[in-house]
Amino acid sequence: MADVERFADQVAETVRELIERTLRPGTAGLGGEEHARKLRRDPKGVSGSTHFASMLAYGDFVLTEGPSIRCEAIPGLSGVATASEVQMTDEQRPQADLKRILTHFHFNEPPVAIEQHYGRESSGTLTGAGKGSLLPGRASFSQYLILTLGDRPLANPEPLVMTAERVEEWPPVGSTFVSERPTAFVDIEKLDDSDAKPVAHLIACNAVIVSDLRPVLPEDHQRSVLS
Repeated sequence: MADVERFADQVAETVRELIERTLRPGTAGLGGEEHARKLRRDPKGVSGSTHFASMLAYGDFVLTEGPSIRCEAIPGLSGVATASEVQMTDEQRPQADLKRILTHFHFNEPPVAIEQHYGRESSGTLTGAGKGSLLPGRASFSQYLILTLGDRPLANPEPLVMTAERVEEWPPVGSTFVSERPTAFVDIEKLDDSDAKPVAHLIACNAVIVSDLRPVLPEDHQRSVLS
């Protein structure tokens, strides 16, 4: 557990540095937002892809002892790897497995950090709305997180399930993921204790995907890509 927490701290520090550098949407730099949107809406670019995106989170943490914490437009980052293999559901709709590789939210008043728990796998699916393509589709994630309140790390024994009923783009810029049910958080050292008492509950959470984050290429390289 100490190794997991140490690694999570390292990832958090790296992500904070990225946020402080004010990353810009990379695809928008490759010919403008219209070109970026065209790339994100191309179903052929979904399977086998890995993307990072900026988000804004909204939600309410209700503490067992103490006041509730309202999260209002908290900035964050996410990273998702999409499987190369596309399977078919019983309804003959295409479906790709998803793996969450990064989750990070951080704010100072009050001091709260939300990180991905790298000791447990966070996964999901992207399922096409029709029979021929993954886009448009429905995306859903089951996530395990580390919620740090001040200097007290908490974790969720049961996954936080968040779903966007319809995504038009991948990364799903403009889509909103909504939590399906309240999620309890316990002290992280008691995560495997079935009798552990919840310290906090995430009653509701929405996450809006704001932009696609990719490396910002030099202008001469951008011109060569578009030529």
